[in-house]
Amino acid sequence: MAPGEWEFIEELGRGAFGAVFLFQESETKNALAVKVCVHSTVHPKMKERWEHEIRTLLELDHSNVVKAVELPDLIKERFATSAVQPLCMEYCEKGNLRTYLKKCTLGSKMKEEEVIHLTRDIGSAITYLHSKGIAHRDIKPDNIVLKGKNTTKNEPYLFKLIDLGFAKEVGMNEGVHSRVGTPKYLPPEISETKRKCKYSTRVDYWSYGCVIFEVITGSLPFLKSDIRAKSDKHICSRSDLNGCSVFEETIKSRYFPNYCYPWAIEHLENMLRLLLRAEESNRGGKAYVNDSYEWMEELDILSNYIRIYLLDICTMKEFSYGFPANAKMNDIIDKIQEDISAIVGSKFEIIDVTGCLITKERDFSFYTKDNKTYCNWFLSYEIRTKFRPNTPEIPEHLGKIIKSPSAYRPTEEIKLAWQQSIYFCNCLQLKCNRMCDGIVVYIKSLEMKRLKLIEGYKLLDDIALEFKGFRTLYEISYKADLKHLEKFVKVNERRRLEFLKAQEKWSDGFKYNFDIIDKCIKKLEIFRKEKNVKLNKMKEKINELAIRYTSIPKKTKYFYAEEVSKKFQELKVMDFTTNAKNLVDIFEKPKENFNALLKAFRNFAISKDKNDISKELSSNQKLLQNEYNHIQQVMELMRQEQENRQFNIWQLMESSDNPLPLMYPDLDDEERSLQHFEESLKRSEIELESLGKSLNYESLKPTTDWSFLNE
Repeated sequence: MAPGEWEFIEELGRGAFGAVFLFQESETKNALAVKVCVHSTVHPKMKERWEHEIRTLLELDHSNVVKAVELPDLIKERFATSAVQPLCMEYCEKGNLRTYLKKCTLGSKMKEEEVIHLTRDIGSAITYLHSKGIAHRDIKPDNIVLKGKNTTKNEPYLFKLIDLGFAKEVGMNEGVHSRVGTPKYLPPEISETKRKCKYSTRVDYWSYGCVIFEVITGSLPFLKSDIRAKSDKHICSRSDLNGCSVFEETIKSRYFPNYCYPWAIEHLENMLRLLLRAEESNRGGKAYVNDSYEWMEELDILSNYIRIYLLDICTMKEFSYGFPANAKMNDIIDKIQEDISAIVGSKFEIIDVTGCLITKERDFSFYTKDNKTYCNWFLSYEIRTKFRPNTPEIPEHLGKIIKSPSAYRPTEEIKLAWQQSIYFCNCLQLKCNRMCDGIVVYIKSLEMKRLKLIEGYKLLDDIALEFKGFRTLYEISYKADLKHLEKFVKVNERRRLEFLKAQEKWSDGFKYNFDIIDKCIKKLEIFRKEKNVKLNKMKEKINELAIRYTSIPKKTKYFYAEEVSKKFQELKVMDFTTNAKNLVDIFEKPKENFNALLKAFRNFAISKDKNDISKELSSNQKLLQNEYNHIQQVMELMRQEQENRQFNIWQLMESSDNPLPLMYPDLDDEERSLQHFEESLKRSEIELESLGKSLNYESLKPTTDWSFLNE
């Protein structure tokens, strides 16, 4: 293919009126999506609508509205016989929102972060269109596309509005009467009125609210067409056990979105109450002088506040907060203390994902740099407590059906129960994932801090045991739930295939959780064993050093004490007397110092005051350095004495006719002692050399890596 040519890649989608094709430029590899009419002839109104969409898109310029571009000549020639001019747009490679929802592992629901990004992007697009006096009139998942990556905000996707075929230029106080759009997403003033009615750009708010609700819950907010009966507080409806519609004021009452945290759900619900008002004149909330509305305030909070997710590592209770980027850490910790009814630092600690302690002295801006929109923090206990996760419960609505499986249920009710069973399983899976993540991060924090090793090991032991117990309880719960589901499937034969799929997903979800728990238990056990081995090696190392310095036989020590004392007096290193005990003390002192070091390390492992420990380690370092110097001098004297004694023994052996044992009855013992002493000296020299390299003050600071203990 020659440079500058456009190659047809694939068909992206097809509708009743047109098809979208993907083309790629041979040299630059730039891609374009080209929307082409599939009919040879079209109705004049359809042609007018098509051309109006092209003109409108070419005039618009917003990051969340798909961009139209001039049609390249080579592509134009390819579709020269088309009934209308092709529409050439930027290519959004991630597809539309409908397709994305079908691929979601949460059962056609998005994660909290994705929901907030979508709400912000599409809300921004709607506000932009309305500022231009344009109503979209067909907002739905099929007309929202994903383009990756949002580099300005460091997010995986950028959401864009497409298909302005039904878009209409209309002022906020003016009105249009056309009955257009997708029925499921139409507001009540259009869907419930047989005659034409006048409406404004606020018609988009209802469709926008329906999309937000759908990506959170996986279904549309209202089940029946009696929307006019709802109040402004209601954001959804469900069918009760008698088949009657019941309006709800919260999302959780029906859908249990455990994967969305309370702070985000609260503001999303506030938005939905404003967007899903039945009366168009009240929809969107209060209007302000700058063409903004009350719902935009909630959107601004969701979009710009930094979200904080706090997980209690022992109870797995979750807290969520939202604060502006310039918030003071004092205010944040005060709010957390209010929720946990305790003072942070007295018995609780807050740690981040790196294991660092979070205090009021830290600057919150540290957690908001690099366009970060959320923080994951964990609540740990200074006083050891038991690990006690909450047991999940079956949703009330599903539980009622399980308790009376023989009762007649309308098809809509059965379908809803099936959806809830899948959704409940997905929520359990996410809950377990969070729980395991919390444990893994806590392990990481313990490993990085290296402050409470001994107590930390005990806590890890408790966690491992409790985790095993939780796994057992979880398995019992799984078997009981599966039994109920099987009974449910048996009664409802008409939808057997659907319920068998539900059972399969239910089972797979629990099995996946078991795998995660088993892996976490294994990781806990490996971590615990490794740390215990390391701690034992550390103790053995220090004890071995102390023992080796005191391994010289006392007989040999006393034998040379007097002469070594004289040598020390000559060197003026210390004021020794002729008492042999002085030399014994010289060799006993290192043991005391090493015991002091061991004690200092233990204090370091459990102490709260790093400064005191640093001083203690510094003090012990000086003592060790002095003893190290003294012992080196003592050993040098010992070597000289050993050589002199050996030389004297040889002289006696050469000059004497009698066997040495008769002349010196203890000479053999003395020679063996000398040999033992020589071996001890060699070992001590090696240990001293290693000690001299390893035990310097820098390596004893609290921030150090204690890797020398592995040597």
